[in-house]
Amino acid sequence: MPFKISKITGGAEYFLRISFELADDKIWAKKGFELVSDQFTVPVQTVAAAPVVSSEKLSMDQNASEVKISGKDFRIVFSKTAGTFTSIERNGQNILLQNGGPMLHLWRAPHRNDDGWADRSWVSSGLRELKWTTQEVTAKQKSNSVIEISAKLFAEGKNNFTVNHDVVYTITGDGLITASIL
Repeated sequence: MPFKISKITGGAEYFLRISFELADDKIWAKKGFELVSDQFTVPVQTVAAAPVVSSEKLSMDQNASEVKISGKDFRIVFSKTAGTFTSIERNGQNILLQNGGPMLHLWRAPHRNDDGWADRSWVSSGLRELKWTTQEVTAKQKSNSVIEISAKLFAEGKNNFTVNHDVVYTITGDGLITASIL
């Protein structure tokens, strides 16, 4: 089936959807009823879209217990003790609940495919009640509009189960927070 894409946009994906519909009314369905359809990926070579980096300026102030970041219409507080954000304000309103900052969470509800074996192991390892300790937090102003916060955390469960979690949060001048787990 020949086709032509008139304008290819960088970073976009293209699909072809084919569908067959009834041409006439039937006892069991009206004209236009879709009988079958499928969607196919079109193999188009595109160049990745260039990332848009905000040029809005950020300011950072830190002390022994927290890192405060301010930008246009937002303010962020990162606790060096908790190893996560304790406040994310947009236009003066905190959008985080108490203890709402992101934290690594390893437990999930078991389901039928686990046959219970996995949940028993998770419970005996203490995944539901990990005790987190912040080992190190560093904050660097990479440019006028980019600040990077690195946190190294350690968790203890039960029966000698431990977890090391290293994460880097990149905050840009438009208020975007990106987490990279190392």
